Amino acid sequence: MGIRTQPVTKRNRVASDVGLSSTDLNFGLHLDKRFWTNGFTCGTWNVRSLYSPGAIKILDDELEKYNMDIVALQETRWLGQGTIKEKNYTYFYSGNDNGRHQFGVAIAVANRIRGNVQSFQPVHERLCCIRLKAKFNNIDIITFHAPTEDKDDQVKDLFYEELETLFDQLPLYDTKLLLGDANAKVGKECFWKPHIGMHSLHDMSNDNGTRLVSFASSKNLRVMSTMFPHKRIHKGTWISPDNVTTNQIDHVLIDIRHSRSVEDVRSLRGAEIGSDHFLVRVKMKQKILSTKQQREKHLPEIDIEKLKDLNSRTAFQQVLSNKFQNLQEETEDRDVDDEWSTMKEVITEAMKETLKPDNSVRKNKKHWFDKECKDLIAKRKNSRTRWLANQENEENKESYKNLCKETNRTIRRKKRQYLEDKIKQAEQDRTINNTREFYRVTRFFKKGFTPRIDLIKDNDGNLISDESKALEQWKSYFENLLNCEVIRNNRNEEEQLIYLNEEEIEAPTPLEIVNVINKLKTGKAAGEDKIPAEVLKAGGEELNMKICNLIQKIWSSEKIPDDWKNAIVCPILKKGDVMNCGNYRGIALLSVTYKVLGMLLLKRLTTYTERIMGPEQAGFRGNRSTIDQIHNIRQIVSKCYEFNKDLHCLLIDFRKAYDSVIKEEIWKEMNQQRIPSKLIKLTKACMSESRCKVRVNGKLTDSFEVKSGLKQGDCLSPILFNLVLEKAIRKVTETNEGITMGQIINILAYADDIILIAETEDGLKTLARTLVDEATPFGLEINVGKTKYMYFTREERRRKEDLDMGEDKFERVDSFKYLGSNLDEKNRMEEEILERVKIGNRTRFSLKKMMSSKLLSRTSKLRMYKSLIIPVVLYGP
Repeated sequence: MGIRTQPVTKRNRVASDVGLSSTDLNFGLHLDKRFWTNGFTCGTWNVRSLYSPGAIKILDDELEKYNMDIVALQETRWLGQGTIKEKNYTYFYSGNDNGRHQFGVAIAVANRIRGNVQSFQPVHERLCCIRLKAKFNNIDIITFHAPTEDKDDQVKDLFYEELETLFDQLPLYDTKLLLGDANAKVGKECFWKPHIGMHSLHDMSNDNGTRLVSFASSKNLRVMSTMFPHKRIHKGTWISPDNVTTNQIDHVLIDIRHSRSVEDVRSLRGAEIGSDHFLVRVKMKQKILSTKQQREKHLPEIDIEKLKDLNSRTAFQQVLSNKFQNLQEETEDRDVDDEWSTMKEVITEAMKETLKPDNSVRKNKKHWFDKECKDLIAKRKNSRTRWLANQENEENKESYKNLCKETNRTIRRKKRQYLEDKIKQAEQDRTINNTREFYRVTRFFKKGFTPRIDLIKDNDGNLISDESKALEQWKSYFENLLNCEVIRNNRNEEEQLIYLNEEEIEAPTPLEIVNVINKLKTGKAAGEDKIPAEVLKAGGEELNMKICNLIQKIWSSEKIPDDWKNAIVCPILKKGDVMNCGNYRGIALLSVTYKVLGMLLLKRLTTYTERIMGPEQAGFRGNRSTIDQIHNIRQIVSKCYEFNKDLHCLLIDFRKAYDSVIKEEIWKEMNQQRIPSKLIKLTKACMSESRCKVRVNGKLTDSFEVKSGLKQGDCLSPILFNLVLEKAIRKVTETNEGITMGQIINILAYADDIILIAETEDGLKTLARTLVDEATPFGLEINVGKTKYMYFTREERRRKEDLDMGEDKFERVDSFKYLGSNLDEKNRMEEEILERVKIGNRTRFSLKKMMSSKLLSRTSKLRMYKSLIIPVVLYGP
């Protein structure tokens, strides 16, 4: 029955419910706003499995057909915890973490009332809870799946202890509603009144029933599934495989104080998902907020693949040329902002005119769960209805069983065919050397299902279901993450900076700019202007000339367009709870045209920075990699171990290294290193006044300013950080502390990953103090919790404890993951080799479907082996 509001056609009644007159509805005040309902419908259903192909779509349609608002689900067989949003419902699920698809519970909440969800608490594969906002008091809904009758008493006791712990955590005055598969027969024993009613299907309680009613009695609950008179067929919730026995083992409990809010409880035998349990429906009187769902309007997409076709590329170039020629002649006093705005507008219009996606291609992209599957499900449901109406008819029973088998076979065949078509497409892409599409398919099989970011928690752990508030939370998180607490910005010092090198730097030539454009990587996401690298590379001479003119004007004016200061931050999950913002890192998307300027500037800066930086720094430098520093530290440890020398190492971790650098100190250090003023001013223009927006599920937050640190995603940031750190590295190398191997070695660096090396503990402390003293003025601060101390020695009796440096104390560890390689105190490689083999096997297993497919050629499998498995084993994930 669902949310009981009047039909939309009764305009006066609906309008009065939301406080509007009927005439208001005729002037654009649609019912997409939130309004109070007259009640809602919830229920519980053991679905047996949602892991099978197409099960989630069948369930979503079935619940919508019965207009259910909230349904507790058992035996979903999903792994982990999170949310899944489908067409009609959002599923809050809690499952196993051991990799086995067993048990699992979930709560399906209709999207129209999802905004009422305040929190979600997954416990384990048998328990989870959500909290809903209601008009007078909030509602806590617990879904549970109790052990079966034949389980040991210890298992049952543990389950009810965990249920009691969860229940006791709920707020006192909330309505407490428990829905689930209790595997319990509740009888009609009078001594259990008023916690049970006299309308149960069973006369006597079994052991599970006694446990359930005892729990209800101790928590002042009432078993509402025994309170309402119905036919026996509407009381049963489970039917045995032999179709002879029907039991009432799925139950609904509510605190006695709010038991009057339950209007009815009964089984719905018509709902079908291939389970031996019936859907149990509960009608509630309590009012909750509902929102009329509206379809999201998507902006027209651009088909970049069309640029690979010669005719489409020529047409695009012609449209661009015509539009540029129709513009008025540019004047010399026109600033870079106006010139870029005009160029961006012309490029965007040309893209929309010539690169529209083909509608026929769009229509062909159908889901594998097609009309044939839906028709078979409808037939299976009708056959089941006929069989339930006359269970003694063997013909109906056999017809239903045969249809179940046929439906399952068809759905599996459709899913299998869909995956085989993907593999065939990957093989075809490999043969025509379409590398990008080939590896897109491999990622699809390798990663498997990844839930999208739909709901997040606020700082107090409460769920945010409102889209605007969720975007605000994302903005707040990244604004705090990218901005340091202490920001020193002395404008007077900026103005008084006296440049020490006024050397003239030639502006980039047109040929140089075109070469940089041609070297841009394709297949990358565009910035806020939505102009990808493919468009710049295919724009032709006219567009190249415009870009050259713009960059040369930027070079002379030492200012960049205001749009180029904007970045789009996309959250990427690291690990852990998908609803916790703190488990995400951001990837910044910059304007591709700005990247052209950045690469030109980087080329000129590198000429000077390579002369400044010493051999200790290997990060982001030509012909250097992480392998160099891993080899160096292993060689040092090995030689010390061979000659029985003690070795003390401090593995430094800076807190928010790139985000904490003080920008003004960068310009000063560049000036002190006598980098030409032209390059300093251009770098300052690129790094100053940076702004970011966060994009989640296609929606953008408001812009916020990044006042500290280096620009995320900018090619200039690594080299500038190395330049800042070089001063501290030089001071460390000037000390007499360290280990002597032909020369004194006391520091190894790969960008911000630094190892300090000394023969004595006091020497290591001296190096650490020197590094801290030199790095602090630049805003760098050592993360004491993540900085570790290692002591290498052949003598066990010499083992040291933590490194105590007065205010700071660094933990001593036996092993440490340095640049992806496991470094232990005895420099053993056995653990590292086993770890690499384990990672390789894990990668191979994730590609098992493709590697074992006969549809994929040996050449394709060999390419996957060499490009996806071997690199992981040799270099790490």
